Amino acid sequence: MLRKAITETTRQLRLAHGKQKKVALVLANGGVLTYQHAICLSSHARSSSSSPYPCANPLPNTLPSSPPALAEIGKVPVQAVIETYTVLFSRSGDVERGWVVGRVDGGEGKRFVAVVEQKGSLRELVSKEGVGRRGWVRKEEEGEERNIFGFGAEARI
Repeated sequence: MLRKAITETTRQLRLAHGKQKKVALVLANGGVLTYQHAICLSSHARSSSSSPYPCANPLPNTLPSSPPALAEIGKVPVQAVIETYTVLFSRSGDVERGWVVGRVDGGEGKRFVAVVEQKGSLRELVSKEGVGRRGWVRKEEEGEERNIFGFGAEARI
């Protein structure tokens, strides 16, 4: 059923192409209500020419057979690269928070999971493709002891 929904949605978007910009969200359950699938489609390319999609896949073509170990993140920021990310928007459309999974530079391929809460880093994360981009990750100074990810000088404070 999911393939049929995607096919029909694609047909409808192609019919609308050139007339007006249309977007569509396809949601579907799979298994015995154990899987949730979601795909966003559009009749037009992104309007922002300043943030094009990368020409090449920034990730390796093959993955190792065993998952990488988790990196121990300290309070001193270390440089890292984003492998995947997601962001949460408020009902008003503002970016509230983001989450990043990435690898620490010089960490023998070890991965980390971190939250993105700094407004500047959140704006940058949604304005450009994040996969393959470099930033900084550190342990939160106090509180929940979470990993914090950010771009630029604000992340190194």
